[in-house]
Amino acid sequence: MSSLFAHDERERKLNRIGDPLAALDATVDFQAIAAQVAALLPQVDYTRGGRPPFSVLLMVKLLVLKQLYNLADDQVEYQALDRLTFQRFLGLTTSSKIPDSKTFWLFQQTLMQAGAAQVIADAVQIQLAKVGYIARNGQLIDATIVRAPIQHFTKEEKEILDRGETPSR
Repeated sequence: MSSLFAHDERERKLNRIGDPLAALDATVDFQAIAAQVAALLPQVDYTRGGRPPFSVLLMVKLLVLKQLYNLADDQVEYQALDRLTFQRFLGLTTSSKIPDSKTFWLFQQTLMQAGAAQVIADAVQIQLAKVGYIARNGQLIDATIVRAPIQHFTKEEKEILDRGETPSR
């Protein structure tokens, strides 16, 4: 059944059921963490051009999602495009500007070079501990369907298979 209000209805239902990412967002001051991280990152001069960067806040939240759900970089991009709860957490419900996996990977490399990667994990854990929570990693299963290779059996191997035996190769 089609509904003009489907998005709003899903939002209300998620709020009623309880979205753990909304609870995380309400508990952790990601703005403060992003400010800490931004202070450690090298400053880039964009006055001469170049694509404006994504906000450090968005990138920090993407990194938290990657860690919480044990996602590969490609899956971070895909899930941010696909999952309503991720979009709400990231503040991207009305935006099509989602970092691609290469941009996300580059941000992670910059974090590691600046020694800022551990700052995020530590700050999140400290803030959660203050209110009596602990973050436990989960896992999303990303299934990729690929065509199986076509096997070519000899006539003799087919006869062996028909008898229920395993041919030796």
